Amino acid sequence: MPARARLNSTRPPGTCFNQDSAVQNQLTSYPRDGAVNGGKTQPSPFPYLRSIPAQPAAKKTGSGFLFALAILVSLVLVGRIFDYVLVGYHLPAAICAVAFVVSLASGGAAQLRNRVGIPLLGLIVWMFLATPFSSWKGDSASVVVYFAFFTLMWLPMAMGPRSFKDIRRLILLLAVLNVITLAFTRYDPEGRLRGIGGSFSNSEDIGLIAIMSIPFWMLIASQVRLFPLKILIGVASALFLIRTAALTGSRATLLAAFGMGVVYFVRSGASKKMMVILGALIGIVLIVATVPDTTLQRLASVVDAIEENRDLAIAGSTEAAASAAERQELLLDSIRISVTHPLFGIGPGQFAMYRWNEGKDLGIRKGYLVTHNAYTEVSSEDGIIGLIFFVGMIVGTQKTIQIARKLNSPGSHRDWETGRNIATCLQLSFVCIVICGFFLANAQYIFWYLIGGMALALERVTLHRIAQERLEPVPQRSPVQYGAPATGFARVPPVNGRAGENGVGSFSKPRLRPQ
Repeated sequence: MPARARLNSTRPPGTCFNQDSAVQNQLTSYPRDGAVNGGKTQPSPFPYLRSIPAQPAAKKTGSGFLFALAILVSLVLVGRIFDYVLVGYHLPAAICAVAFVVSLASGGAAQLRNRVGIPLLGLIVWMFLATPFSSWKGDSASVVVYFAFFTLMWLPMAMGPRSFKDIRRLILLLAVLNVITLAFTRYDPEGRLRGIGGSFSNSEDIGLIAIMSIPFWMLIASQVRLFPLKILIGVASALFLIRTAALTGSRATLLAAFGMGVVYFVRSGASKKMMVILGALIGIVLIVATVPDTTLQRLASVVDAIEENRDLAIAGSTEAAASAAERQELLLDSIRISVTHPLFGIGPGQFAMYRWNEGKDLGIRKGYLVTHNAYTEVSSEDGIIGLIFFVGMIVGTQKTIQIARKLNSPGSHRDWETGRNIATCLQLSFVCIVICGFFLANAQYIFWYLIGGMALALERVTLHRIAQERLEPVPQRSPVQYGAPATGFARVPPVNGRAGENGVGSFSKPRLRPQ
């Protein structure tokens, strides 16, 4: 049997969930004999479905036009350039509409049938069903249309990238746009750093953007070949982002940074663990040395509302403790509303209005405030079923990142290390967003869905890369001839890698044959 056929015969048939048919049918499992990996044994992949026979892999994946649209969508939704220029012309809606139509025309409907798209579509449909039961139907309808339209912009992010280089370019673009957002900031009367306007003006938003950008810049630094420049980019960007997050006084981002560090520490080797510890110590020294005392006191008050009496905190013992106590009250109110309105909630986007009207009817003064919790935001406004869909989207994104990481196991293909670094970057940023979701009403933030799209793109590109390398000819070693010109005979090379007759058990002298 030819070596190529023998190699293919050792691969059990299978497929990956919801990828391009040519790619998903080609990738069955990793070759266990290591024939396409220089003789190295490759690790077992994530378990895939095994019902479709293998087919030839496609010559290319992704779309250059969709990738250009993904860049444009990132500029519009992350850079928010039209918050400051050409305001009022509805250019973000027009650009995103073009991206959405082109994505659907290029097979986006099939792309929606995956572990990220299905729960997101379920959430959108459920929000539409909840609108007739809203306390303010017109406003809820506009909230749902906005949410459905802009969250589906992950489609060009998932379908556009053609290679690891394209995904790195998207991450670089997001990192630069986030730094530009952080550059246009100012201090509020309380001494906290906040945006100058537009969609990301809150201090909590600025802190989240700073922390989630750290993995982006670490990935960028890892791709630099010149070692001094690599260290300079990594250290300078990390210190800038950590200090910026600390200046916002956001305790949520402090916890998110801690959680991100723990995840990376657990999954890293000994040398990188030491780097995490050293980086944490340097970051703490930088924060203590450069952040104002009032902001430090706020950061140190993460548990003040628990340790102090709630009434004293609200009365103003400290601003930070009062804020934490107020958020506790918002959390309890959102849980109560979720329990009393379990099916459709009180309507998309209506928590602040419903709570304010409720206090007015009871003669209690309540602020017009959001939940400060993404999960109870969804459960109180869209019902428990809406929360199930939202959590399903989170689980689907995390599972996609995990699968992409497993696919980029050592030796799986030539650029496995780049793919693995991208997966780690996406996972750490997603961990930041998930943790901040417990303290911010950020369920409608575009970052949740853009990371899900890039994770799907990484999985697709990795599958295609592995499939393409399997189609490459397997190099065969030519027999080594041992010349014996003095006698006119040549040694017969060993058979099956062993010396002796037929390569089995014999260690006698090699047989000779006439030249």
